[in-house]
Amino acid sequence: MADNPAEPPGDSPAPEQPRLGVMHLLIWSACVALDLGINQLFIKQVARFITTPLLALSTLYSLASGAALGGILLLASRRLRGLAFPRHPGECVLVALGFGAAATLIMDIEACLQAVHITEPDPVRFMMEVLISTSGIILGISYLVRVIRVEPRWWRLFFAAAGVVAAVSLFLPRTMYESRVFLLWFLLPQVFLFAALVADWRHGRRYPWTHWLGVAVNVWYGVVTLGLVILG
Repeated sequence: MADNPAEPPGDSPAPEQPRLGVMHLLIWSACVALDLGINQLFIKQVARFITTPLLALSTLYSLASGAALGGILLLASRRLRGLAFPRHPGECVLVALGFGAAATLIMDIEACLQAVHITEPDPVRFMMEVLISTSGIILGISYLVRVIRVEPRWWRLFFAAAGVVAAVSLFLPRTMYESRVFLLWFLLPQVFLFAALVADWRHGRRYPWTHWLGVAVNVWYGVVTLGLVILG
């Protein structure tokens, strides 16, 4: 395997990461279908007003969310095979976005059930919210540890900005998502992402496809968010 400046030095070369294959594309398609189906159900049951352009953007959003959900499956698959994952910054982005996409799906399902009066405030729903909140805290701590240790170091600003944006967003009502100014808040980490990519280019960094998948998903989310700002 060719030398990769992004890989940490060691006494023996790291196992070669699996290449992108047809199975990955099939899993991505299945995750997109799952996210798109729940997203469309959410729009039908909960959304008060939807236009054709916004409906198209929601479909584009699901394309990115499907890849993000695939990041969780990659994490499980590679850990089971004894492969280090995530190792590179983009892979950390992919996994973090995957857990975020999964949490969004759970909240959308809960909102749909409430819209059709299937669920009411009860101990089961309360325990679900406690479970989600506890998981979010655990993941947040793990994310913070990863930010401190991530290499190369110029990626730490991006992860710090993304963590702040995500943490603040958790404590705000979802109705805030209808505000253009609030949506611009989500674009803040993209500035630091661009700076990190420029630094990688200047230092000749090379990464596997899984790193670039995480970068692409994050940029795709940014493009969709910008579209919501323009069309919203």
